[in-house]
Amino acid sequence: DLLAAPRAAAAGEPADGAGFVTRALAAFDAVLDAEEEAGVTEPMVNLTASFPEVPCPSCAEFTDVPALALMAALDSAVREPQRFGYTPRHDLAAAYMHRFTHSFASSASADKLRRDVLAPYERR
Repeated sequence: DLLAAPRAAAAGEPADGAGFVTRALAAFDAVLDAEEEAGVTEPMVNLTASFPEVPCPSCAEFTDVPALALMAALDSAVREPQRFGYTPRHDLAAAYMHRFTHSFASSASADKLRRDVLAPYERR
């Protein structure tokens, strides 16, 4: 899980969007570094992350929607990492668009997830 360390740092507390995303960008870049050093070529495996189910008051979008706020923040960050104070070594946006899958674990019912997470996402 690409975000295991950043998620552990945010466990149980509202997320610091910028800090979380910067750690996620660095982890993503490090995976691409390791692949490059190892000579990994096509087909490339997909990368995934399970986002924490916490609100993110400092995020730009979906501040009160658990997981979705950080997903949106990461989406923005891979497209414009310099806005988050990160200088990537690789084309994170291209790797993200072609290889990244978002996920999150939840104990909420399907109806609650549909109402509280999927509906706001679909309105985006």
